[in-house]
Amino acid sequence: MRHFCGYDLPLEELKRFHTYVFCGDGDLMEGISSEAASLAGHLGLCKLVCLYDDNQATIEGGTELAFTEDVARRFEAYGGHVLRVKDGNDCDAIHRALEEAKVEAGKPSLILCRMVIAFGSPNKQGSCEAHGAPLGPQDVRLTKECLGCLPEAVFCIADKVRAQFRKCINRVARAQAA
Repeated sequence: MRHFCGYDLPLEELKRFHTYVFCGDGDLMEGISSEAASLAGHLGLCKLVCLYDDNQATIEGGTELAFTEDVARRFEAYGGHVLRVKDGNDCDAIHRALEEAKVEAGKPSLILCRMVIAFGSPNKQGSCEAHGAPLGPQDVRLTKECLGCLPEAVFCIADKVRAQFRKCINRVARAQAA
């Protein structure tokens, strides 16, 4: 029986479960992401799905300052399955990509979700300034208004999202009881 990276978990057991990773440009600039993707492709970890927040922003400015490689081609070269979501705020498109990734039979999947940093913020949207600094009270208020939230609300959760989470909570409670 082969164990994975020193853990007492057989590789076959690791392959049974879907594992989801959320990462951004900075994560994929790190060398370890290349090593991890290469290993995942080599091992055929087809239930590994990475959602990449492709917002093309770093603290210093646009990613083109230090990161110009074609991420999709890099992951394909490692044996990965690559999907693209043109609008990372399109939940239906993300859902379709996740469903496609889940049926991939032999490769880990990378879903490139094109995002806009500080989406909804009238003064900071698309600006690298929003990467490493808080918006500030006035910009937070304007952003909440732009996104249809009450400006004085601490949290703004859409009714549709709240209803979906309640369904999940109930499903988990039933599963735990069983």
